[in-house]
Amino acid sequence: MLTEKYRPKTLKEFAGNGTAITEILAWVKNWKNEPKKILLIHGKPGVGKTTLIELIAKELNYHLLATNASDMRSAKALHEGFGHALEQQSLFFRGKLVLFDEVDGLSSGDRGGAGEILKIAKTSKFPIILVANDIYERKLDSLKKAGKVVAFHSIYPATIEKRLKEICAAEGVTCDEKIFKSISASAGGDLKAAINDLEVILKGRTAVLYDDSKILTYRDAERSVQDALKIIFKTMSADVASDSMRDVEKPVDEMIQWVRENIPVEYERADDVARAYNALSRANVFMGRIVRQQYWDYMSYAGQLASVGVAMAKKEKYSKFVLYRFPGRIAMMGRSKIERAERERFAAKLGEHLHCGRRAAREYLPLLKVLQNKMPQDYEAFITEIGVHETGDESEEDL
Repeated sequence: MLTEKYRPKTLKEFAGNGTAITEILAWVKNWKNEPKKILLIHGKPGVGKTTLIELIAKELNYHLLATNASDMRSAKALHEGFGHALEQQSLFFRGKLVLFDEVDGLSSGDRGGAGEILKIAKTSKFPIILVANDIYERKLDSLKKAGKVVAFHSIYPATIEKRLKEICAAEGVTCDEKIFKSISASAGGDLKAAINDLEVILKGRTAVLYDDSKILTYRDAERSVQDALKIIFKTMSADVASDSMRDVEKPVDEMIQWVRENIPVEYERADDVARAYNALSRANVFMGRIVRQQYWDYMSYAGQLASVGVAMAKKEKYSKFVLYRFPGRIAMMGRSKIERAERERFAAKLGEHLHCGRRAAREYLPLLKVLQNKMPQDYEAFITEIGVHETGDESEEDL
């Protein structure tokens, strides 16, 4: 495969993310004096995160100890695989570099994985580097707090185009210039995917015309929620902000929750925060009208207010790096899902006996809570009479 054949062999051959490379290399070299002993690198697949660490180990003549998170899930497995190795010096006094790849792949069933990594880091005599595609996974919160975070960005189309031309020249194949531009533009910053596309076109050919590139099915360069938030909060252009939510596969009402949660995280000046929340409140007005009037044309207004309105609320761009938070309201709704379901079942049962709908029955729940606290015997008699105990739908704690 061309991706392996033309895999960079030195740091000089590595394409893109020059600033991140300098930062990572400096951290590894100065690791003993660094306040944070863990480095967490994150970025989209195909931008070369793992390859870079391999090249740095080679450049510094370090022995690389690497594993995938899916291979060592439990604390015991991590300790057995790495605990002792990182407390001992290498043969011939070579340095060591440990790499935990795809740490965002740790599932909720992994027992103590993140905690064991932190424990190992406290006694390790060598640098520990973690690699993740999605740093915003909540299970990585403890690792983010303990480590230095470095972002790997999507590779610029011009950089991808340059690399594709070099590969074509090395393969002795002549290509229409438009092919390079087309592939690099559709790659979504993924150099590996771009090279794979080029390989599909080049197969069995010594000369390639633009029409030959039509055999490709271009990938859906879906924009992530985090990308959209970064655009909204960092751009000073209304046009750029206007397109921020277009390719995000999330409903507008959910995106509004994301924006609401992160306004105070990004914006520091009180007037910026006030203007941003004012724009968001107007977006909510339109969302309310959609629910009440079923007038779906208002959806575009709500989306524009949540994106352009919030983006234009700031007087100047904030240059700081921000880890955007998961919406607390969505998290709370998830945690309370069972409780709300129990309340709904209780209201439905109550409605049957009051000869009213579930919605009307809900209005009596606060009264029943008072009855439960003030007159527990009467409350027990009442719920027994309506048959809540018998059906298993009792929701006393949730009233």
